[in-house]
Amino acid sequence: MMFDEQCIMSKQRLMVLISPRRGLGRTVVGSYLRSLAGWAGGAKNVTETSKEEFVMRTLAFTAVAAIAASVAAPAAAQTLSNPTWYGSVGYSNLSSDDTDVDLDGLTGRVGARFNPYLGVEGELTVGLGDEQMVPNVDVQLNHDAAVYGVASYPVAQNFEVFGRLGYGTTEIEASGLGSTVTNNSDSWNYGVGANYFFDGVNGVRADYTRRDFQDDAGEADIWTIGYVRRF
Repeated sequence: MMFDEQCIMSKQRLMVLISPRRGLGRTVVGSYLRSLAGWAGGAKNVTETSKEEFVMRTLAFTAVAAIAASVAAPAAAQTLSNPTWYGSVGYSNLSSDDTDVDLDGLTGRVGARFNPYLGVEGELTVGLGDEQMVPNVDVQLNHDAAVYGVASYPVAQNFEVFGRLGYGTTEIEASGLGSTVTNNSDSWNYGVGANYFFDGVNGVRADYTRRDFQDDAGEADIWTIGYVRRF
């Protein structure tokens, strides 16, 4: 009887942690992981925007704005009917400012370049395994999907840097204590990265993207490295 009561109380606690008002419902990666970390006694104070976040956000916005402004006139004169396509696949790592959580994923992207400077791309990341946050509670990334506007600048013949701005959705699943809960959170995304092509067609891509979840629900970082190919 005592065990049954403890089990019920544990399930109720899990449901509170992942309710829409506390974490998983609005932002699993931010508020939810912060709640779990607080439960485990490891939460950090994230009420103030860090200097690093401000610098990265400003850098991404500035890079995209500057590159877009510098090529706006030429871009307008070019046709959009024949873009250059590219695709990439790679390993991604998602982490939250609030905790030591690291969720791994496989990321695929498809993009269209309208000229050497401006383009769009879509991406989908699916989770690889789960991570134990606290005893008997596991968290995993189900998927993360987003679309972006991309501004690139060719530094050399086979090397380019880029900034991107977009909007996406993240789905995280928490399971434990006999319960499984899945929720989605929307975010504004911004980041920077670089492509290096070995032969002008095949290359390697590395990038960093910040997820700024809606309703002041927290932030998350995603680092990705992988293979990229022009078509």
